[in-house]
Amino acid sequence: MKITITIPETTKARVIKGFCSQQGYAEILDNGEANPETKKQFFHRKIQEFIVNSILKDETEIAKNAAADTVKKSVTTEIQIDVTSE
Repeated sequence: MKITITIPETTKARVIKGFCSQQGYAEILDNGEANPETKKQFFHRKIQEFIVNSILKDETEIAKNAAADTVKKSVTTEIQIDVTSE
């Protein structure tokens, strides 16, 4: 699959600036040096991270639910406890 984001040339700078600003891009790093990562590179990286993190979150939730179901079935079918009081 190929994903393409098309931003009109007339709004490209505005879109990248706004996105980078909201995602924490810094032109000057904490050490006072210029950021070697351009806004365009940062934009691409953050989009990729968003997609990967969305997949990780979804698949982790699915795996946790499946594991919980397996444990629940195991506990309810394999462990027999009789509780009586005197």
